[in-house]
Amino acid sequence: MGSEDLLDAQRKLAEELNSSLTFLKDVLKQVFGWEEKILEQEEQINGRLYDREFSIEGEEIENFLFN
Repeated sequence: MGSEDLLDAQRKLAEELNSSLTFLKDVLKQVFGWEEKILEQEEQINGRLYDREFSIEGEEIENFLFN
């Protein structure tokens, strides 16, 4: 195997590695994008639950005081 063959093999290996890394980077972008969306939805749900709890407690206090 001559030096040209070795350089060609290294070049092909580098291209394959670059392609694989690009694919992995794209997959990770999607995963982290999904994670961010899930966290945003979780915050919204927790906020609604807190608002609902606060509202129920307020109604219970009003019922106790005025009924």
